[in-house]
Amino acid sequence: MLLAQSKLLLVLDNVHTEESMEDLLAIDGEFAVVCTTRLRLTGLAGEDVEFVEIGPLPPQDAAQLAMSVAERLTAEECAELASVCGGLPIAVRIASARIRQSPQLCVSQYLGELANPDHGIDELRAGAKSVERILEDSYRLLEHEQTLLFTTLGLLPHTSVTVDVVTAALADDISKLATDHLRATGRLLDDLYQLNLIEQTGPDLFRLHDILYRFARRKASTDHHWRDRVVANTCLAYAVRADHAIRSIGFVDPNATVPSSGNLKAIDSLNQDYVGAVVMVESGTERQLWDKVITLAAAIIPALQHLGRWDELVRVSACLREAGEKTGNMEWQASGLLNLGTAAARKGDTDQAIDLYHRCFEVASAAGEVMAAELACNACGELLLGVGKPTDAIAMLRRGLRLWRLLEHALLLAQTLNSLGKANLAMTRWERAESYFRNALRVAQRGQIGGLLAGFGITLAEVLRLTGRVEAAEKECLTALERSRAVGDRETEADALRELALIQDTLDEDRPRLAALTSALEIYREVGDVRSQVSTLLLMGNAAEQQGDRREAMRHFADCAELAGRVNDLPHAANAMARIANLYGEAGKHDEADKYLRRATEIANHSGSDLLLLQVQHEQAHEVHPERWTGAYEGSGGRSE
Repeated sequence: MLLAQSKLLLVLDNVHTEESMEDLLAIDGEFAVVCTTRLRLTGLAGEDVEFVEIGPLPPQDAAQLAMSVAERLTAEECAELASVCGGLPIAVRIASARIRQSPQLCVSQYLGELANPDHGIDELRAGAKSVERILEDSYRLLEHEQTLLFTTLGLLPHTSVTVDVVTAALADDISKLATDHLRATGRLLDDLYQLNLIEQTGPDLFRLHDILYRFARRKASTDHHWRDRVVANTCLAYAVRADHAIRSIGFVDPNATVPSSGNLKAIDSLNQDYVGAVVMVESGTERQLWDKVITLAAAIIPALQHLGRWDELVRVSACLREAGEKTGNMEWQASGLLNLGTAAARKGDTDQAIDLYHRCFEVASAAGEVMAAELACNACGELLLGVGKPTDAIAMLRRGLRLWRLLEHALLLAQTLNSLGKANLAMTRWERAESYFRNALRVAQRGQIGGLLAGFGITLAEVLRLTGRVEAAEKECLTALERSRAVGDRETEADALRELALIQDTLDEDRPRLAALTSALEIYREVGDVRSQVSTLLLMGNAAEQQGDRREAMRHFADCAELAGRVNDLPHAANAMARIANLYGEAGKHDEADKYLRRATEIANHSGSDLLLLQVQHEQAHEVHPERWTGAYEGSGGRSE
């Protein structure tokens, strides 16, 4: 035989089966074979075969390929095309050829069509070449169960999905799922993996490539009942996972000193699932599967709040509100408005938040939903506290306090007591504030609500610091920092870092105060908490000024003033401008100093806060008589919400 008698290099393209390769490799001879295939050919392992996996092109290489084919593309358009095609060379080449051969084609519009998950695959054709036709070759080889799995994945979120979520999506009756079903799904997923139709992104995680996802959606059955069942089952699967994860996070003892062993796994699960869960809430809303939407929304909202995912909370809450409006369910509508208000407050849109809380109160009151109405008042009180109106906040918070005591609702009672403590702290009522903080801690411990103790510990640390008990404050704050990290509460971790920086400054210890504040600011930016960014920037300006770095101080104060103005945070805007005026005054630039002081005074007058006006006037006295200055205004140490 020729192969047995000659020294040859045999090149084979698009091998379809392992059997064909086994027969070839069984021949004894001095020849080598190079083959390409869409299969993994796992069965050939150990047969003196070397496997080289060729994945998608890196973004830069894919963009260069696009530019080499269609020179009229800009660098930005090449990068976007590469991203939309997922780095798949054949897709990049075909899309680029389409653009090159169609000089009148609007590139931005074409790329938008290309990215559409429902019909984007149609756009990947140029002349006789089509990505869909190429994929059809592999698709036709699938058995019935594999085909069903592949097309079902096209209806799930375009993210990594777990075996149990996929198993639920495939089920005819989700209530009858058993371990055998999970094993069967795992085997089918492995089949698709061996066929290179799916990527394995983790031990229990699978994901379709961007192009294959669009192809799978195209091939999915148009049977509305089947689609409804897939979406409904997937919503329930995500709800079960989210609820289990949230319940697993915490401590094993009432004093929150021993973290639960499942914390890390639960936090990883939430981080893995929240993107897909939000997509399924929107899919359920689109198909008007209201019961499933509400079930998943109720489970995922606490997870989004815990993770600080405020943009995703907006998306889920909008669906919740829509469900209420279209079904006439006022409770759902009120809940949607309340959570939309919470997200707006966190993102710094005070006016929108107040409007949403007001509408929530009206809807809840009209429907006789007393608890929802009082929750809106509570949230509004928290917001007023954050914008420097503690007296108004107290009036709002006390309304709900009576109801929470009557209902013996430990969670809401503890949160309200802590908020009242913060309000009294803002009014320099130290003793009363501490009493509220300690009562909040006792209620949380009695109710075994360990997740609240970190935040409450920080507020207690603040009053301890302000009343001179700095060592006790540091101990309380370090405990709070440990607790927040144990449960993955990023915002509370940032609060603890910020308070710790203030404590260290009070102790006058040689520690990197700015480093702690910088870490806190990074977390606030990561989770989108704008108000806390504002207050932290003011503290960073003060810290930089105290360290003698006036240029850095000016930058932080300017960033604070700009961001505070954007979210209508008058106290911090006025204080930041007053601090800028002070820096200009010390530099001898009195005209600039006067300009910023006038603006700070205008803002303080507009706020109606006598305390804020006094703070600005204090800065003015410093600018006029610098020799009388004895300190720097520190701002609020607590989180501005």
